[in-house]
Amino acid sequence: PAAEAGSIVVKRTHTKVDGTAPTNRLYAMWKVPGYSPVTGDWFWAVYDNGTATTKGAPSICTGCHASGQDFVRAATDTPDP
Repeated sequence: PAAEAGSIVVKRTHTKVDGTAPTNRLYAMWKVPGYSPVTGDWFWAVYDNGTATTKGAPSICTGCHASGQDFVRAATDTPDP
């Protein structure tokens, strides 16, 4: 089933793939009616140490999330690139 309008999904990560440095990164999705019907009306944002570094409906987000149900995917222990 599709997420309700106004839904928010947040994921926090701590480690980069190469393990060289810790990171304080948040990934967020916000379901905004009418925002982007082709991507399920999700607005994406990536925050590094509190600063939004990516936002909107970037292909780096939508490309992977297209395979999820209503663009929502879940993984555990997924390090940052």
